[in-house]
Amino acid sequence: MSQHGPRFSLFVFDKAQIVKEGEEEKKALCSFPEGMSANQIKGAVGLAEGLITFTAVFSPRNPCEVMHAEHHRQVFYQCEQDLWSVLVIPHEVASPSEVRDGALQLLLKETYEVYQLLHGSMRYTLQEEPTGVKLRQMVVPYFSDLWSRLTAGRKGDLGVLANGLSGREGTPLLPLARSTTLLAQSIVNLLQSAYGGKVVRHSMMLYDHQLVSSGLFPEDTVVLYRFALRCLVPTVTNATTASLIRSRLARVTNNMPSAGTPFRQGDWKLGGDMYVVPVDAAYNSYAMPLVFLQNGTSYRLLTYQQEAITILMLLDNEAVQVHQGALLRKQLAVLVASRVHTLEATLSEHFSSSNRWHVPGYRYLFIDWPFRTVRCSPENKVSTLSKESFALLNAVRTDVEERANHERHAGRADKFSAGKVGGGGRGPLDP
Repeated sequence: MSQHGPRFSLFVFDKAQIVKEGEEEKKALCSFPEGMSANQIKGAVGLAEGLITFTAVFSPRNPCEVMHAEHHRQVFYQCEQDLWSVLVIPHEVASPSEVRDGALQLLLKETYEVYQLLHGSMRYTLQEEPTGVKLRQMVVPYFSDLWSRLTAGRKGDLGVLANGLSGREGTPLLPLARSTTLLAQSIVNLLQSAYGGKVVRHSMMLYDHQLVSSGLFPEDTVVLYRFALRCLVPTVTNATTASLIRSRLARVTNNMPSAGTPFRQGDWKLGGDMYVVPVDAAYNSYAMPLVFLQNGTSYRLLTYQQEAITILMLLDNEAVQVHQGALLRKQLAVLVASRVHTLEATLSEHFSSSNRWHVPGYRYLFIDWPFRTVRCSPENKVSTLSKESFALLNAVRTDVEERANHERHAGRADKFSAGKVGGGGRGPLDP
C-alpha cells in the first residue's frame, strides 16, 4: 500500500479459479509492477473481486466498470466470463479531470482484443490446460507491454489518453470520390476472386494510416486496424517519404521473448517481395500468422505493402495449406500491383497532406458508433487547447459516455458525437 491507498498497479485475474482461503493471489494471471508481494497481489485481487461481486447484486447484467476513492480509482474490464483486467491508478498519476475513466477502460479493452486477435479465447486455453500456466505465459507479454507504456509518463499512453479528441474508439475513414472507391473495390474483388474465391476470405485496405475499405464487421475492423497501425504500418508524415521509411528495418523495442505472433511496435519489417515479415530471423519469413475474429473464426494473415498502400488479407486456413506459400504470395502481388500503384497515385494526389480533410477553425471529434468510424482534429491542432479546455472537454465526454452506456444497457441505438471546442457558427460536419 502507498501512503494514500493501493499503489499504481495492473493485474489480470480469473474470478472462477478455485483456491484455498488466503491464497487468492493464485487467481492472478499476471500483475505489475513486477516484484509485487503475494500479500499485495492477494489484497488487490481480493478487493477487486469483492467490488465485482458486490456490484453484481444490484446490476447483474452490467459489469462493474470503475470505482472512485479519495486518492485513486480502479478501472475494470471484463475480458471474458470471470476473466478480468484491472488498473489501479492514483489521482496523482492521472486525475479523472485529466484522463477519463472510459479512456482507461478502452486501454484495457484494446490490450485484450489484440491478445484475442492473435491467440483466441482465454477461457479456451484454460480448458485445454486448467492449471493456467500456459495462459500466464501467453498473457504476460501483452500486459507487460501495456504497463511499460503506462509508466512512460506523458510520452506514453497516459499522455495520449489525456487528449479527449483522439478518436481511438474507431477507424479514420478516408472520404473518397466514387471513382476512387470503385478502383479500391476492384482490387478487393480481384483478390477475393483469385483461386476460385477460396483463398482470400476478407481484406482491409489502408492508405498511410487511414482506412480505405474493409470487408470485416466494424468491431473486427477496429481491432485489426489497431494491430496494423502499431505493428505493420510505419508512421509516415506524407506519401512522398513512404517508400523510404518502409524500406527501413524497424527497431525492436522490447527484449522479452515473444509469445506467438510478434505484436509490438518494431517487430515487423517490409520484405523484398512487398510483404510484411517478422524482424526476428527465428520466424519463417513465409509464415502467415493465425488470427481470430471476435466470433472465433480463424484465418491466416498476409500483409502486402506497396508505397503508402497496405492490404491486410485474411486467408482460408485449409487453402493456405494446399498452396505453396511463396508462390501464393507472388501470384497475389502480381495480380494487384498495377492497380495498387494507380490507386496510390490517385490518393497521394488528393491527400498529399494528412490534414487535407481537416475542417479548419474547429477542434472536434465525431464518432459513428454503428460503423465505428471517426473524424477528429489532427493532434497538433488539439495541442493548442488550454488545460482548462481539456478538463472541460473530458467532462463533456464523460457525460456523453455515461449517457451512451445507459442507452446501450437499455437496449437502444447508441450513436453519439462529441462536438467542437472553440470556433463558431455551424458544427464541424454540417453541410
